[in-house]
Amino acid sequence: MVGTWRINAWIAAGGALLTLLLNISRNPWSVACTRALAAAAAFWLLGYLLRFLLSFTLPDKVIEASPQEETSQTGSRVNLQADSDENLEELLRSGWKPPAVNADLNQQGTQGTESQNSGFQPLSPPQLRAARPDIQEADLVQVVRHLNRQDGQE
Repeated sequence: MVGTWRINAWIAAGGALLTLLLNISRNPWSVACTRALAAAAAFWLLGYLLRFLLSFTLPDKVIEASPQEETSQTGSRVNLQADSDENLEELLRSGWKPPAVNADLNQQGTQGTESQNSGFQPLSPPQLRAARPDIQEADLVQVVRHLNRQDGQE
C-alpha cells in the first residue's frame, strides 16, 4: 500500500473536523461530537481503501539500494533483459561447442569416437542373474505335492 497509517489519521481528522463544523450549528454539542467520531472511523476506513487503490494506479518507485541493502536483497530481483552488447545466439552456440581434443591424440593422428572426445562413457552395470541351480521337473512335482498336502491339512 501507498503511505503509512499517518495518512489515514490525517484523513480521519479532516473528516471529523468537517463533520463537526457542519453539525455544530444544527445539533447539540454531544450529538455533533458523536457524529464526528463516527465520521472519523468511516474516513479512517476510506483512507485504507484509497491507499489500496492508489497502490495499483501509481508506478512503483525505483529504489536505489545502498550496499548494506544490496547484500540483504541478493536474488530478490530478476533482470530479464540481456545486455545489448551481447549476442544471445553466440552465447548459446559457445555453450554447445564440444571440448577441445587432447593434444596427444592430435599428434598421434588417431581419431577417437565422439564419446572419447567428450569424455563421456556410458554406464555398463553388470547384469543380474538368478543364482538358482537348474531345477529338475521331478523337484517341481515334489514341491507341488508338498504344497497340496499342506493346503488339505489346514
